[in-house]
Amino acid sequence: MKTIKTEGIILKNLDYKETSKIIKIITPLGLLSLRALGVKNYKNKNFNSYEFLTLVNVEISDQEFPTLIDFNLEEKFPLIKKDFSSFMWTSMMLGVSYNFDSNINYDKTFSFLKRMLLEIEKGADAKLLALLYLTKILILFGIKPEFNSCIICGNPNSNFFSIKKGGAVCSNHKDTDYLVYDVKRLYYFDLNQSFSELMDVNLDNVYLILQEYYNFYLDINLNKYKIL
Repeated sequence: MKTIKTEGIILKNLDYKETSKIIKIITPLGLLSLRALGVKNYKNKNFNSYEFLTLVNVEISDQEFPTLIDFNLEEKFPLIKKDFSSFMWTSMMLGVSYNFDSNINYDKTFSFLKRMLLEIEKGADAKLLALLYLTKILILFGIKPEFNSCIICGNPNSNFFSIKKGGAVCSNHKDTDYLVYDVKRLYYFDLNQSFSELMDVNLDNVYLILQEYYNFYLDINLNKYKIL
């Protein structure tokens, strides 16, 4: 039987029949649903191992609905799981990632998500990295905002952000008092730079914008993903 080996991050696990589970993971190959047969049996070597927010290496059958053949734990993110705030923000990242479709570049997206989680586990600001991730992946959903000029008149001096208009607007066309500056900084931030360059970003302002933006264009309520 042909098999596939891949790395993955567990997003969900669901009961399946009497002794098995369905494991939902994001991988460089895409979002996968795996049958983990017999893992609810306490005698199984992987009993109780498939918890949310776990980085794993798996071998699976090459089928439309793959079966898990082998499993190796890479990282359980214990420090994130012990810290309520870190767990809340990482839960949001994973919850939103569950909404990706099949057309995105999963290889790069998985690497980005994995890096953010590992940085948070090492002590980086979870709120900052979660909002950085959620801002940059807007392009994957096809709803990248316009940042560089007013979306209505093209005025380059546009300091405000309009949810309904889809990005930067000038003072003549603003419909909220949201400012575009911090969201724009996150979107265009070079990931080769130190995250300390972003420590002065107004994260509360960014989160308010993202909450409304995700809800308006994707019907995704970010708050519901804070704790899965």
